[in-house]
Amino acid sequence: MFLDLKHGLKVHFYLKRSKE
Repeated sequence: MFLDLKHGLKVHFYLKRSKE
């Protein structure tokens, strides 16, 4: 579950950076 949360944050930041 912890790894899944970390992966989620990674994807979230990746998408955020991709938008900019």
